[in-house]
Amino acid sequence: MKKQSILFLCLTLSTILSAQVSKTVNCTAGALSSLLSSTEKSTITDLTLTGTIDARDFVIMRDNMPKLANIDMGTATIAAYQNNLDNQIPAGAFCDTVNKVSDTIITSIVMPTSTTSIGYRAFERCTGLSGTLVIPNSVTTIRSQAFYECTGLTGTITIPNSVNIIGDYIFQFCTGLTSILVDSKNPNFSSDNGILYNKEKTILIKCPEGKSGTLTIPNSVMIIGNLAFCNCTKLTGDLTIPNAVTSIRYAGFYNCNGFTGTLTIPNSLTSIGESAFSGCSGFNGNLTISNSVTTIGRNAFFGCSGFTGDLTIPNAVTNIGSGAFCNLTGLTSITAQAVKPVDLSNSAYVFAGIDTSTCVLYVLKGSKTAYQNANQWKYLTNIVEYDLPTDNNDITSDGTSLYVADSQLHIKNATLGETVSITAVSGMPVYSGIITTDVLSVSLPMSGVYIVTIGNKSLKVVY
Repeated sequence: MKKQSILFLCLTLSTILSAQVSKTVNCTAGALSSLLSSTEKSTITDLTLTGTIDARDFVIMRDNMPKLANIDMGTATIAAYQNNLDNQIPAGAFCDTVNKVSDTIITSIVMPTSTTSIGYRAFERCTGLSGTLVIPNSVTTIRSQAFYECTGLTGTITIPNSVNIIGDYIFQFCTGLTSILVDSKNPNFSSDNGILYNKEKTILIKCPEGKSGTLTIPNSVMIIGNLAFCNCTKLTGDLTIPNAVTSIRYAGFYNCNGFTGTLTIPNSLTSIGESAFSGCSGFNGNLTISNSVTTIGRNAFFGCSGFTGDLTIPNAVTNIGSGAFCNLTGLTSITAQAVKPVDLSNSAYVFAGIDTSTCVLYVLKGSKTAYQNANQWKYLTNIVEYDLPTDNNDITSDGTSLYVADSQLHIKNATLGETVSITAVSGMPVYSGIITTDVLSVSLPMSGVYIVTIGNKSLKVVY
């Protein structure tokens, strides 16, 4: 009986301790601590604040109220204190930026309706915040990382028409968000299909990481911003970058491993940023860098192991960063279109993880020795020279035309009587014979890279 009584008492105390405790406080700036007893600080779960508060009161809520889950500051006013301005949710309001500790208990928050600015890292890693977050219509500025890694936020978040400044990475790693909407009257930002852009839709700022399905990027987009699609693992299918895009910035598509089709890079692109496609392991087929690209950043395609065909590096490329093609383990060939190898002396592990003994390196005729002696290129020991790069409709120096149409390779205007052989990059023979007509047409069994030898000339065709 005594044991049962003790057990009952323990259960009762546990229930009391875990129960919701609500309190409304009419505050004076900086006085919240003095208006709550030590017991209240340790037990309150729901707090409504009226009156005036400042940065000191946010510190009390963050550091001294361990059970505080729901905060309503709707009718309160934030006063300036030290570096924090009037009506500003302080930097690190619920994230201790010095000790790197965040408040993970808070599940809902109502900001003051007079709020004009949400400070740097204000709610960073508040993983307990759940459901839909409402940004007041008075807010003009959302500082960098304001809601960084708030993984509990779900559904749609709306940017009001008052916002004119959005910092970097404000919704980064908010994996539950599926849509970002912008009030149509906002003069600075816009949204399309749940993705955040500048007003003109020339800069794609952020795709919410919970977004799923296939992706269509508007033709107006010129820049894909830092971490724009980072960790959007639910996007699927092919990815076509529109023809207007000139730059994919840092980690633009980092870890988008849900893409399972081809990657199409436009001729408008000049720069592929650091880690732009790192971890996109689902892409398949060939990886063709467009002729306009001059810079391929560090780790740009790191871990893109799904590519199973040819990597084409155009002669416009002058800089390739460390690890740019590291762990592209599925590649069967690399085509370098520059006579002089790109200098890799300041880059490390560019081709690490590629089977350098079996992956064929195709180089222009007369440049084999240069590649055999070049930093890192020399590790690709299977080097084959070809006369001219061909791409579905090219003419060789002697007037012979090669083009692909209707799943066939057509050889036109070759010298009658010359021998012809067509071999897949895997070594599989496709055709062997002689030229007897003005146009020789040969069916290609599958997409891939083929070496066409006509007389003493070897050429490469990508199909």
